[in-house]
Amino acid sequence: MSFADFLEFERDWSVTNRERGKLIDKSVSGTLSSEERRRLDALQIYADYHIDQVSPRPTDALDELELLLRPAGTR
Repeated sequence: MSFADFLEFERDWSVTNRERGKLIDKSVSGTLSSEERRRLDALQIYADYHIDQVSPRPTDALDELELLLRPAGTR
């Protein structure tokens, strides 16, 4: 992904995410072109970045929960 792509995606998240959703639909239906695949890959990289910035996943809390859910003796 180029810096120009990043700036374009950053400009309007709702537009970016809508485009990503349409390309995901095409991917699921098997009608995605090679160019669209590259675009979807770039959009997905940006989406992962955006979500981490806006709403980071609580990995510490999830790690603690996983430890609590493990059977005794495997912790």
